[in-house]
Amino acid sequence: MAQLIHKKLSYIVRGVMIDVYNQLGPQFPEKIYQKAITYGLRKHNITCTPEKQFNLTYRSTSVGKYYVDHWLEKGKIILEIKVAPKIMPIHQAQTISYLKLTDADLAIIANFGAKSFEDKRLPNFIRDKTANFQWQPLGYWLIFMENS
Repeated sequence: MAQLIHKKLSYIVRGVMIDVYNQLGPQFPEKIYQKAITYGLRKHNITCTPEKQFNLTYRSTSVGKYYVDHWLEKGKIILEIKVAPKIMPIHQAQTISYLKLTDADLAIIANFGAKSFEDKRLPNFIRDKTANFQWQPLGYWLIFMENS
């Protein structure tokens, strides 16, 4: 069986989110859930920064800023809040990008838009991985396409 990352912390976080869902129900704006979760986490003495800002750089040049919904315990967990019919692959891709850029240990996507609460854990398995890509000339593909 796989070892869960930050098992105790994520258990408490999930409990807070389920309580928020049970108390408020589905389909409110994300900001409502964010404020309620912040309140619940702080009641459990969990350090959290809502709307934590990060600078995005490209080749040592700042190209923008982005925000994660909740930054917990100095990067142990990123909490991404959604209000959607279900957690979609695009939500997972966005959250994986956040993991890569923040180097957090774990991300949890929490969906408050469905008939029941839904969440997904995404451990940071991309840490220290780089793309191994070398440009290859089109070669025979170009010839093949010209002859088709």
